[in-house]
Order: sequence, then structure tokens, then C-alpha cells
Amino acid sequence: MIDRVSNSVTVQAVNEARHVKARSDTIQVASAVMAILTALAFASIALSSYRLAAERDRRLRESNARFRDLALASSDIFMEIDANAHIQILEGGQDTWTEELHDEIVGHSLSVLLDKFEIPLEARGQLKAAYDRQEPFRGIEYQLRHPHTGAEGWHSISGMPFADKSGAFAGF
Repeated sequence: MIDRVSNSVTVQAVNEARHVKARSDTIQVASAVMAILTALAFASIALSSYRLAAERDRRLRESNARFRDLALASSDIFMEIDANAHIQILEGGQDTWTEELHDEIVGHSLSVLLDKFEIPLEARGQLKAAYDRQEPFRGIEYQLRHPHTGAEGWHSISGMPFADKSGAFAGF
């Protein structure tokens, strides 16, 4: 009788152990499936973010190309001047001034440009006042002389201030 009870207890213990093992295996499988699903969700989000960034970059490149085409087709010269009054971009103009003087102007301060082209004091004052106020300006006219050829021409300059992401003045 003790053998029977002992065998019965042993069988029950073995059966319980099997059930515990089966539950443990089920939990492990469920955990693995959840980990895989979580990884797939993160991969999907990352892929979606990459696609959005790639589309935004493509649109920005197209917009820049349209601006360059417009600048080249225009008789206007486009400049970007940073918050420290250094010229960062010089594009456009159908005459050769922009090409000839690009390297002498870009990266230099606005005062170098004003000196190089012998901009009259009145126009310099108007430009400096608008820059200091960080306000839009339009139609500041002046006659300038090409520093190499001596050719003269009348120009009109207008500007719009712009801000960086934090809202701080970033230039014209």
C-alpha cells in the first residue's frame, strides 16, 4: 500500500512538473513573440521616420534648385548675411559681377563689401541702421564701382531679417 501511495504521489509530482514546465515553455514562447512584435513595431516606426526624412530632404533639394534657377534667371543678386554681418550666400545676377567677385565677398563682413564697392556713406548709414534695428528694408539705392574694372552701375538693395529655430535674429 505504501508503494501504491508512493507511486501515486510520484505520478502526481511528475504530472505537476510537466504542467509547470509546459506553462513555463508557454510563457517563454509568449515572451519571445512579444519581443519580436516589439522589435517589428520599432523597426516600422524607424522606417517610417526615415521615409519622412528622405521625402523632406528631397523637397528641400528641389526647392533649393528652384531658387538657384530663379536667381540665375533674374537680374537680381541674392545675398544672405548672418547675425555677425558676414556674407554667407551670394547667388544670381546675369552679369558677371557675382561670379568674378564671389570668393572676394562670401565669408567676409558686410563692411568689406561696402568698402570694396565704395558704397556711398548715405546708403551705408541706411543699411547699417536697418541692420541694427533688425527690420526689413527696401529700395536703398546707390551707385557702385566694380573694384577691378571700374565699371559703374546703379543698384537697389532690399532685405528681410530671419530668425533661427529659437527665434533669435540670424541675419538678412
